[in-house]
Amino acid sequence: LARMSYEIRTPLNGIIGMTDILNKQNLSEEVNEIVVLLRRSTEVLLNIINDILDFSKIETGKMILDEIPFNLREEINYCTELANTYISDNEVVFSCTVDDNVPESIIADPYRLRQILSNLINHSATYTQTGEIRLTCKLKSNNSGIITLGFELLDTGLSFDKASLKKIFGDFVNIESKAVKSNDESGFGTILARQLVEMMGGELTSESPSGLSGELGTKVVFSIVVYSN
Repeated sequence: LARMSYEIRTPLNGIIGMTDILNKQNLSEEVNEIVVLLRRSTEVLLNIINDILDFSKIETGKMILDEIPFNLREEINYCTELANTYISDNEVVFSCTVDDNVPESIIADPYRLRQILSNLINHSATYTQTGEIRLTCKLKSNNSGIITLGFELLDTGLSFDKASLKKIFGDFVNIESKAVKSNDESGFGTILARQLVEMMGGELTSESPSGLSGELGTKVVFSIVVYSN
């Protein structure tokens, strides 16, 4: 899988590079929209390949988490800025709040935290056409420098029954959960997010509706264990 993903990523990076060059040309509006769609589609494919590789690493017990110091708010801001690039097309307000008592600098794996947040926000954005998506980060506990952070992601998108939520956020992928449906854009991302959360010493739960707007939306709550820097 590692060899295969490397072989596929090489030409995909070439396509992304070519779309960047095309974007700098004086294109008509119609052609420019095609180039933007081409780039987005390529990035989606690249993310799926990366997710499959990470998924296989977890399944075979070869996933290793880094423990390095980083600025938590900067990492969360990066995820929110990234989210706004693909939410901006919709009539959706995205907001993010980090409580004041959450430490500025922590020791954990920033890349995996980014992956968790991006995958979950992307899922919310896929199913939310109007309304809002709200992310909050709170300090749950600080026990002699071992910190538990709590995250909550709420949206006003589609609501799901318990069986569907188990398929979307379950701890395994089966044929039924990957049945192709016209409105189903969920990939490995949400399941991978849950597995990464558990690797980081936390747990992930989901429920629907979210509580933001009547019977709409999904609420995802997860925690991770990090260290004080």
